[in-house]
This record gives sequence, C-alpha cells and structure tokens, in this order.
Amino acid sequence: MVSELALIRPASRTDPVALHSIRSDWELWLLERGVEQWGVGEVSIHDIATQISDGEWFVGIGPSGTLIGGMRYLTADHDVWPDAADGARYIHGLMVDRVLAAPGSGALLLSWAEARAIDEKVRTMRLDCVESNQRLRSFYRNQGYREIGRRDFDGPWFSATLFEKTLLAGR
Repeated sequence: MVSELALIRPASRTDPVALHSIRSDWELWLLERGVEQWGVGEVSIHDIATQISDGEWFVGIGPSGTLIGGMRYLTADHDVWPDAADGARYIHGLMVDRVLAAPGSGALLLSWAEARAIDEKVRTMRLDCVESNQRLRSFYRNQGYREIGRRDFDGPWFSATLFEKTLLAGR
C-alpha cells in the first residue's frame, strides 16, 4: 500500500532498523542499475543509531504509523563542504521506501527541511550527490537547487556535485 506522508518527526531510538532497511534496499537497487551513489553496506545500523543519538535524522511517517522515509539534517558538513562556515543547513541520505512511499514523498521531506531552515533564520540549504548520478542531479535541479561546484575525494568516495538553494522567508 502506497502511503502519503502524515508526519515528519525527529528519528527515535526505535528507527535505525527501518532506516537501514530502506537504505539497504536503495543500495541494491542502485547497484543493479549501475548507478554510483551509495556503496552496499557503507552505512551500518550502528552508524544510523549514532547519528540518531546526535539528533541528525528526521523521518517521514505514513498514516498507519509506518516509517516511509528519512534524511539527515545537519548544521555543518565538514566532509563535503570543508570551507563553509556561513550557517547553512545540509541534507544527507534523503530516501523514501520505494514500495510504501507515495510519489513526491522525497520532495516533501526536502521541503520540510527547507521550511525548518527558514524557521531557524537560515537562508541557504546545501546538498550533494555523486557526479555521475544524472537522475538525482535532475531531481535536485527540479526542486530549485543550483549546481555550484564539484568536490573530489581521495579514497573510496566518488566525485560529488555540490548543490545550493537560497531559501526565501514566507514561502
């Protein structure tokens, strides 16, 4: 059954398994299609639990109370944006359950994060994705984000396209 988002709330200590399950499903789906974005097994349940304890995760809940999506909402992202010190907000790991979530749920989660940033008097939202992931890049552009640069990494990470959106109060 496809569910609309009924509520977005901070993730709780009971959510890591569900978030990890959604993430794992996406990792395999991307791998099967040859899309570089998330490595299989790159993030563990323990990693997610730690990030939840740090207050980073927010989840989308369907009308039945089922967790159908989530994202990390950060006040800094030193790994991808090491020189940024301007109080922007950052989104990572935006994902929805490919079976349970209604179309547009990812965009609703992103809009919620933008509204939260505006409430916090923040005017810039940033995110990134693997440079070769054209579908995700298009999604972010369609949500009003501009590609503003690229970040290359040493080691296992792929090059990332950097996106930014100026948020307008009262939207």
